[in-house]
Amino acid sequence: MSINSLIGNNIKKLQLAPGTRFYHEIRLETTKDEELLDLSTLYRTVELWRENPFIGGKSSIGFGKLKIEYEWPRPVDSRPYLEYVEKNRDEIIKVLDELRGAL
Repeated sequence: MSINSLIGNNIKKLQLAPGTRFYHEIRLETTKDEELLDLSTLYRTVELWRENPFIGGKSSIGFGKLKIEYEWPRPVDSRPYLEYVEKNRDEIIKVLDELRGAL
């Protein structure tokens, strides 16, 4: 049962009790050739989220803090992603500048 089915689609404010568990899954569709880089990219995303593990508002007073736990299909770290970014830095900056100009 979803939250929307419980309280409707016009959510203005939702309060949850401390300790409420959230369950979700992330499905990463990739290719065998890119699996390591894709997993590493997702892992880096989770690493950054763990540095600021909040959802919602009023995080400065402790609201919305999460304990983030994931099971990975195999050992993974952010090193391949960080190496890819460093190796392709100039091309990435060029694409980001083009996107900025299009906005």
